[in-house]
Amino acid sequence: MKAIFKILGIILGLAAIGAAFLFSTCNTCRAQEQNFPRAQLDPSPPKDLIVPPTLPLQNQEPVLVVNRTKHIEVDLSVQLLTYYEGDQVIGSFPISSGIASLPTPTGTFTVQQKIPVKLYQGPGYYLPNTKWNLEFLPGYYIHGAYWHHNFGHPMSHGCVNVSYTNMEGLYNWADVGTQIIIHG
Repeated sequence: MKAIFKILGIILGLAAIGAAFLFSTCNTCRAQEQNFPRAQLDPSPPKDLIVPPTLPLQNQEPVLVVNRTKHIEVDLSVQLLTYYEGDQVIGSFPISSGIASLPTPTGTFTVQQKIPVKLYQGPGYYLPNTKWNLEFLPGYYIHGAYWHHNFGHPMSHGCVNVSYTNMEGLYNWADVGTQIIIHG
């Protein structure tokens, strides 16, 4: 029994070294290091780190699992946007998608670019200084909307309108490359 605890200690030690290597070389850490000096980074492991059980399971080895996948889901049928990190919901709120004659495209996309402030204009509308724009197709964005408060109902020319209250947090959380799934 003493040997089992010694082996388990070695395995946990190796898992900790592997986790330290994994987290010190991931893109998120590199991005944080560019913005903050190393001394300010939080050295604690992420909340989604699964640690092996204290006693080994019969004929099984401990497994280190890390899930950091960000994605945004837009459900047009209920006019709702939910965003996730792994399986954890980070936020959810009503949106306004495209009207029937100018529908929001459905499918799986990624954030192509982030534009802090943008002018939207076309026949019958001129919307300068629109904040927090996430482009997912050329000409299609998830963006803040200051010109209406009718979220939960289609209102746009194909974009996904979000209240400024909700859009700032989503914009700051999302990265270029974050997956966007639009369905409904």
